[in-house]
Amino acid sequence: MALKVHPSFALHAGKWLKTEVVKAHGVSINDLADAFGVSRQSISAVLNGRAALSADMAIRF
Repeated sequence: MALKVHPSFALHAGKWLKTEVVKAHGVSINDLADAFGVSRQSISAVLNGRAALSADMAIRF
């Protein structure tokens, strides 16, 4: 039997990464994109909850 979690606990992985990793360490999206070798738009889309966190991007984080 699976646990059922109330929808109010749902949180996009990108929003968590944005607050707990990016803002906490004072890293800019441009610097992060350069370090990861991806476009600024792709990082921004993940961090703002408009795109899913892929396995490849998760490994980069």
